[in-house]
Amino acid sequence: MKRNYDEKRLVKTNKKILSKIINFFKNLFKSKKYDSTKEESENISIVKNINFRNNMQIKEDYEKIELLKIQKKFKTGEILEDDIPENYYNKLLQLYDEQNEKIRKEIENNKRKIAEILSQMRNNNK
Repeated sequence: MKRNYDEKRLVKTNKKILSKIINFFKNLFKSKKYDSTKEESENISIVKNINFRNNMQIKEDYEKIELLKIQKKFKTGEILEDDIPENYYNKLLQLYDEQNEKIRKEIENNKRKIAEILSQMRNNNK
């Protein structure tokens, strides 16, 4: 019960391949009106996207990377405590304190999780 496409049209047209090609090129080369507000809004959105992308990038802390390298060399014995400059030595001590605090927090979280699991197991066994 498929109706013919031509039956649905109000006006029947007899387009051939040549007329379709001509219409294609007419549409292609039509002069388009310049809309500056549209272009400005597109430029603004592009700038916003670039700013968002730049803000989302992870910016490396080169000083911290250098401290981690010194820490690794110190642990492996490549450099001695006396070889480390004074400013790096103090920063390295702060880095150790930060790392220790982070480890303490992780241990406390793990203890809390284990305690929760044990209490749930006790409640389920009753």
